[in-house]
Order: sequence, then C-alpha cells, then structure tokens
Amino acid sequence: MNSMQDNRLQEWRFGFFDCFSDCETCCVSLCCPCHQYGWNMAALDGEEENYLKHCLSFWFSGFVRATCFLGCIRRDQMRQKYALQGHPVTDFLAYLCCPCCALTQEAREIRFRENLVQQGIFASAPLPPTQTVQDHVDGPL
Repeated sequence: MNSMQDNRLQEWRFGFFDCFSDCETCCVSLCCPCHQYGWNMAALDGEEENYLKHCLSFWFSGFVRATCFLGCIRRDQMRQKYALQGHPVTDFLAYLCCPCCALTQEAREIRFRENLVQQGIFASAPLPPTQTVQDHVDGPL
C-alpha cells in the first residue's frame, strides 16, 4: 500500500484496550467468544443466517489452535471494508495476546459503523477528508 492510500485510512473509533468501557460486550467476548465472533462476522457480512457457521468455525479453530489465524484474516477483511488503519501482523498479535479485547473492539466498531450506514452517512468507504464522523453524529448547530 502506498503512502497516498495510507492517508485515507481511518483510525479505529474504539481503542484495543477500551473493552472495559462496554462491559456487556466484553463479558460476552470473554465468556462466549464463539458467539461474539459469530455475531461480528455475520454483521460484517450482512448475512445473519451465517451466524452459526461463523460461530462454529471459531469454536473449531480453537481445537486446531488456529484462532489467531482465523481472527487475523477476518480482522483484515473488516479493516478493508471500513478503511481502517492496521496491519496483518498487528491483527495476528491482537488475537494472540487478547482475543477478548480484539472481539470487543470489532463488535463495537461494527455496531458504530453499521449504524452510520443505516443513517446514510457512511457506506463502507472512508469519509471525505473534510468531514468527520463526529460532524455527522452531532449534526448542524
């Protein structure tokens, strides 16, 4: 990716260690990561009927010690869809070090961005550089 493309990438709205600011999602990610992963991926794909498929794929990946790889691949797809900053190595490390935080961050980011899509503010592409997400959320004065 060249530097011109890097300038269009957005920062994640929610930090990696901000998981405790949403205790409900954090608890689900910690106690039932398969459910959270299934929900995240079904919401990301826009296909709720695939929830169980995603949930079971995460569950199975735990048995074959491939959770980091599966999470890394899907996190990369999420970054591409929403034009988010990051790198596959950091995606892998996120799932290696703290999958609960990674799942919580992704869930919050998906909910936030999909809410903007429903409002017609954001359509899977970065906002123009002169506008910010906050401008649209607050609305005109």
